[in-house]
Formats: sequence, structure tokens, C-alpha cells
Amino acid sequence: MRKKIAAVICCIFVLIPLVLFYLSTRHTASASLNFITKWGSWEAYAGGTNNGKFVGPNGVAVDISGNIYVLDSGNNRVQKFDNTGAYLSQWGAYGTGNGQFDNPSGIFIATASGTIYITDGNNNRVEEFGTAGNYIGQFGSVGSDNGEFQNPTGITVDSNGNIFVVDHDNSRVEEFDSSGNFLAIINHNLDLPTGIAVDSSNNVYVVDTYNLRVVKFADDGTYLTS
Repeated sequence: MRKKIAAVICCIFVLIPLVLFYLSTRHTASASLNFITKWGSWEAYAGGTNNGKFVGPNGVAVDISGNIYVLDSGNNRVQKFDNTGAYLSQWGAYGTGNGQFDNPSGIFIATASGTIYITDGNNNRVEEFGTAGNYIGQFGSVGSDNGEFQNPTGITVDSNGNIFVVDHDNSRVEEFDSSGNFLAIINHNLDLPTGIAVDSSNNVYVVDTYNLRVVKFADDGTYLTS
């Protein structure tokens, strides 16, 4: 009986520090995710079209100066803010012309060049801008051949300047050089993928939405894991 009591006491003394450590790490993790600030809203009387207001924002990127660019997709524009959320400027409007959008959905800023790449979903193209919103160029058109898109969504750029675009409705990723020239198709039984990112080794991660997984590829398109 004494041996059993001693064993129970030993277990208690072992478990208490473990529980305290677990609780302390949970507190630390939650503290690191404390709310800081927010901005933006929808105005009923203006339809969310005023400066700093949004309708269906769905993409965000930050430049090396800390400025924040938000895809205000419902208003077919990009709004630029400083790192406190103060409104700075905007560009874009509904349409098919240079610098116009129809449901933009993905945005990425290339660190080396500062070029802003935006997937213009219903216009089936990628548009390029400077950080002042100045139009630079575009590539892509509607279709399923190389270099064509059906509702492009996610976009990212690797350390070599190569551009990876999620061609959502064609269930694939297309790779382009920094000038927008087609390079390759990346696919591994993807089903309506959406998001994409690259790591420091230029491995490519794709959100394979309808397969409920993330797929990892090497920078040459070789399947690695999922």
C-alpha cells in the first residue's frame, strides 16, 4: 500500500512541472498573437468606395518600406497604406484596359525589383505596377494553352525573379520569367488550386483546394510531397 501511495506522489510531482510548463508555453504563444490594430470598413451610404473603405478585400502585400497594399477586389482597385494603416493612395478601376481590373485576386511584391504583380481574375492576365501604382505591363490571356489562364488567383515570385501563377480553373500552376515569358507547367493532380508561396530554397507550396492538401514542388516543378 505504501509503495502505491509513494508511486502516486511521485507521479504528481512529475506531472505538476509538466502541466505548469505547458500552461506557460500556451500563455507565451497567445501573448505573441495579441491584437495590435485594424482599419477599413464598409459604408452603406457610399457602398464602401471611399478612401480606406473596402468591398470584398482578398489580397495583401507589404513592400520593403513597410507600406501595405490591399486588393479591394469588389471595387476593382488597389489601396495603399502606411504601416500604421493610414491611407496613402489608390489605383485601378473596373475594365479591361491597362491598369484596370475585373475581380483581382492575388498580389505579390518582388523584393529585388519592387514590382507589384496582380492577378486580374476575370481578365485572365497578370498586371505589373510600380509602388506608386504606375502601370508597367501585363502578360497572359484567356485559354488553356501555355501562358494562358482561366481565372488566375495566387501569385508569387522566387529569388531568381521567376513568377508562379495559380491558373485556378485549369487546375495548374504556370511559371514565367521576370519578363512574363512562359517557362513551364507545374501540376500533380491539382484540383482548383488557389494559394501559392515559395520558401528561401525556392520550393513551391500550392494550396490544392478541392483535394484538401498543400502540395510541395521543387523550383523545376518536380513533385516533392503533399
